[in-house]
Amino acid sequence: MKLIVNNLSNHLEYSVKKENGAEIILNANGKGISPMDGLLGCVAACSAVDIELILEKMRQKLETLTVEAKGKRADDQTPKFFRKMHLEFKLSGDIKKSAAEKAVRLAVEKYCSVASSLKPDIDISWNVTIE
Repeated sequence: MKLIVNNLSNHLEYSVKKENGAEIILNANGKGISPMDGLLGCVAACSAVDIELILEKMRQKLETLTVEAKGKRADDQTPKFFRKMHLEFKLSGDIKKSAAEKAVRLAVEKYCSVASSLKPDIDISWNVTIE
């Protein structure tokens, strides 16, 4: 894996590019997604991908999946790293509650590479709702 990060003309704004040309913009000027927002979002997105794949293998019919991610950062020191993250998964479709809970547990606690990279330093909790 290789990424290239370049500063842009806007103050505290950076382009993050993959070798294939895919790009995201991160900034620390309050106008967009900050690197810390990105990290929290990556835990949520990584978990969501794994949940979708697990539910597919379980033959559950997922229609929509939304993740609300919240993070609690250390505010008493610098750097202000994440202490806790909470992921609220909202799924819809023809899905059994027990299957959804198992898929989320496996994704967050076992398969999500981003979440696993942060353990054991960050407490990651989760909840599931079927709509």
